[in-house]
Amino acid sequence: MNEKDWILLQTLYEVKSITKTAEMLYISQPAITYRLSSIEREFGIEIAKRSNKGLKFTSEGEYLVHYFEKMSRELEKTKDWLLNMGKKIQGNLRLAYLAPFLITGCQKY
Repeated sequence: MNEKDWILLQTLYEVKSITKTAEMLYISQPAITYRLSSIEREFGIEIAKRSNKGLKFTSEGEYLVHYFEKMSRELEKTKDWLLNMGKKIQGNLRLAYLAPFLITGCQKY
């Protein structure tokens, strides 16, 4: 498995549709089905059940998606840590912004 597979599983889990996932990730539907089958063979589990209404993840599939979310965050932390081990400080700066006019009691500027 690789990072692209993590993104594929996360997107499938969120949208519950191979067709929509294919559109969002610019991948063909057969390629998604093939990757999903490969992951299922690798782990020896059924990740999702397919039906006319979309995908329903099994409990094993849900566990795998949540595990990948956790591992994705850890991978990002590791990349940042390794970049910062040298003499230069490097990495991604993540900022959040809350519009002032959305806060109760504040006036719009």
